[in-house]
Amino acid sequence: MTIRVLSCLLASGILCHLSESAGSGRHEQPAAFGALFGSGRNRQRFRRALRVSSASPRSFPVSRIGDGQFAVSSVSSQLRPTTLLQAAAGLASQNVPAKEKRILIAGAGPCGLTTAILLARRGYKNVQVFESRQPPPPPDSDLWGNPDRSYCMGISGRGQKALNFIGVLEALKSFAAPVVGRGDWVKGEFRESIDTHKRVTTLVTQRDRLQAVLLREVQERYGEQIKVSFGSRLSGLKFVYSKAAREPPGYPGSHCRVRATFKETAADGQTEKQTWYGDVLLATDGVSSAAREEIAKEAERRLPNGPTVKATKFENKNERLYKPILVNFPDNWRRDLNYSGRTKDLNFDALPLPSGEYILLFLFRPDSEEEKALSDKENAKALVRTYFPEVAKHIDEQTWESLAQKPSSKLPAFSVCGPELHWTDCACLLGDSCHTVKPYFGLGVNAALEDGLALNEALEETGDDWSRALPRYSAKRAADARALVDMSRGFDEDPSTLWGFMNFVFPLILDTYLNRLAPFLFAPNSIRMLQDDRLTFGYVQRRKRLDRLIQAGALCSVVAFLRFAVPWAGRSVRTALAA
Repeated sequence: MTIRVLSCLLASGILCHLSESAGSGRHEQPAAFGALFGSGRNRQRFRRALRVSSASPRSFPVSRIGDGQFAVSSVSSQLRPTTLLQAAAGLASQNVPAKEKRILIAGAGPCGLTTAILLARRGYKNVQVFESRQPPPPPDSDLWGNPDRSYCMGISGRGQKALNFIGVLEALKSFAAPVVGRGDWVKGEFRESIDTHKRVTTLVTQRDRLQAVLLREVQERYGEQIKVSFGSRLSGLKFVYSKAAREPPGYPGSHCRVRATFKETAADGQTEKQTWYGDVLLATDGVSSAAREEIAKEAERRLPNGPTVKATKFENKNERLYKPILVNFPDNWRRDLNYSGRTKDLNFDALPLPSGEYILLFLFRPDSEEEKALSDKENAKALVRTYFPEVAKHIDEQTWESLAQKPSSKLPAFSVCGPELHWTDCACLLGDSCHTVKPYFGLGVNAALEDGLALNEALEETGDDWSRALPRYSAKRAADARALVDMSRGFDEDPSTLWGFMNFVFPLILDTYLNRLAPFLFAPNSIRMLQDDRLTFGYVQRRKRLDRLIQAGALCSVVAFLRFAVPWAGRSVRTALAA
């Protein structure tokens, strides 16, 4: 029986090989020979591949049921299974036609879904997206009035460029509110400022609502190419190389595939593990990226002294907690401003919804008196009335009660990956998994959407050759990721302290006035430049360093003038008077 099975496998391998090599004029030894009759290591790899290929993967395509609700169903994946001969040969990624590759995306947030759509538009047929959370409500659901559902964020020109490229920007505008400026309370005084310099009006929407808009686009236009599995958390990741383990993978030219294990949680709470074999894994699973950790471990193990993927997590020196509430400001208040208030102990930021209401976040330090006060209804009233009386009088009793009962949430700490964002030709980092910043200026989500565009451009420039496209993507975005995180950390200073004022507030004021005085010499302030989609983050960082050098030179010139010119003028005057 064993001899008969081996004979069948051998015969099928020879036939497949001859049929493939006939068109190319080559006659090579089939890879199946090495798997069946080679070394013990090859036989072990063959058996492991057989176990993976025999699995019956499932997916959860997004479908629509009743009154516009999204549902997740368990059906056959319809993705091309790994064949026996491919498993025996190790299925080198370079032998699979580019558009036939199975792309696994960890994370179905805005970055993951945008990247999936970009790949589908390029003609990729097997794109599988995994998300640990449950699907969001439809974008037109009434549930978006709940401030606990998702925080608001601003989509600037950077993000809008990506959304317009994939054709969802117009759909998003129905579920977003335009913001043209700020309304700030500073020491009890209200100041309004309109951003006249912006080429693109910022659109404010909730993070999960953007996800819902993208999910609807996937369901309506790319359902045959993109499958989305919700409730699936990455629990294991293995790399299978097509070259001998003794040769350094990827430097140069080694190819690999990924074997990803996901822990899937059903609606009834039951869990099971599913194993997927993919040609490429794209890690877009956010701040606490499990895929990033696995990729970094593999890179460190294989190339401990070479250029690699390494995550750097920074100490959170200015930690902040927040609590969100829903507020309906008076009709005479503008609905296109970002309202905020700053004090040493308590801050707030309020961004509009399309309905005209505002989601307001109170920000405070952990274990502070403000955190304790906001956990009690009456104390919360007294605290907010003390700091922001104009806002407090528009908060109703039910909202005060809700504010006191809800727990505090934590803003993410800064982190960055580098010097590379890819591993060989089979793994890549995008979005918050490679650059995590605090959501003060809306840079995180916009940079994440730009990452998807950068990957798409790299694929376009290399003819969908992933072995060249991923290094090119790293070259495009690794330096920008580092620059974004470094500059954002500079913004994360407490302006109420002297150090925070001199390192954050004063440079912004100085840059603004110098740019107005001599725009041919000095660039605008950092925040304004970061919002400009025509500039890379790396360029902004280099330009501001040049500005600081010019400012230092100008200051030294003034000091030198005062040091030498003034005494000389004094002596000249005294000499003239004496004469």
